[in-house]
Amino acid sequence: MYQKLLLLAIILLSYNSQAQVTATPVFPGPEDNVTITFNAKEGNMGLATETGDIYAHTGVITDKSTSTSDWKFVKFPWTTNDPSVKLTPQGNGIYTLSIANIRAFYGVPATDKILKLAFVFRNSNGSKEGKTAAGGDIFYDIYSSGSVLKTLLVTPVASSTIYSAIGQMINVKGAASIASNLTLTDNGVLIASANAAKELTKTITVASEGGHTVVFKAELNGAVDSATFSYVVTPTITIADPPKGAELGANINAVGDSVTLLFQAPLKQSVYVIGSFNNYQVDTKYLMKKSVDGKTWWLSIGGLTPGQIYTYQYLVDGTLNVADPLSTLVLD
Repeated sequence: MYQKLLLLAIILLSYNSQAQVTATPVFPGPEDNVTITFNAKEGNMGLATETGDIYAHTGVITDKSTSTSDWKFVKFPWTTNDPSVKLTPQGNGIYTLSIANIRAFYGVPATDKILKLAFVFRNSNGSKEGKTAAGGDIFYDIYSSGSVLKTLLVTPVASSTIYSAIGQMINVKGAASIASNLTLTDNGVLIASANAAKELTKTITVASEGGHTVVFKAELNGAVDSATFSYVVTPTITIADPPKGAELGANINAVGDSVTLLFQAPLKQSVYVIGSFNNYQVDTKYLMKKSVDGKTWWLSIGGLTPGQIYTYQYLVDGTLNVADPLSTLVLD
């Protein structure tokens, strides 16, 4: 009995490659001084083009809060333009807010445990807002002395993928909530380490093609936490025409466990196929070949299960996610 191999195109929501809000120190305690950095070009970008003053509408989430919507010790009403919550512009959409002693700044009594700082950024009259990409409030965790070991990639952002080239440099900074033994590995090879430290920095000089997984790890007394990002150097594109008779879209091959995908994208530098068969990860095994005339990209993918539904999309030039325009079903 003939079984059809089903493939569906899918549109995936993109994520930002930079953090919308960062803090110095990275893991602030409730009595620490902290500088909050807000990137207006991230999140919902509601303040990305604002030329006037920007203020923080801010409070805290404590152990007395019933949810993250239950802000406590809010500094001022929505449109009160107090100098203490006015952000300092640093250029290129970056703003900072300095807070001297978190507990004192918000007026939180010692009997309450501060869990998170809460923010919505706004212009002077409150008509524009800086929020998350989903339009939500922005939170930053506060760490007490008894907190468990946590790691954070300050740059690049954890789980992000960077598209690079030989000779380029990638600045990496990782932080731990507790002084611990820190390591940084690139595809399993140790490239930096520090003992009894809270931060580790390293500049990676890209030296080889293909996919790289970078892991920042903290270890202390058996406790382990880690954060990961990836970078990809696209190998030389194979120039070859697709199989004769293959048409744009998904072509089920005579061998039932394989499919040949054809995608028209002239003047592009690279196209990857990412889908449910490779966990939507950029992998050089799924780098498409380019036709001799430079207009069509194609790739044959094997090892698929006949009758199973697979979802996929094309990643063009490392920045644009595109559903197959010939798919009969598009999932958002």
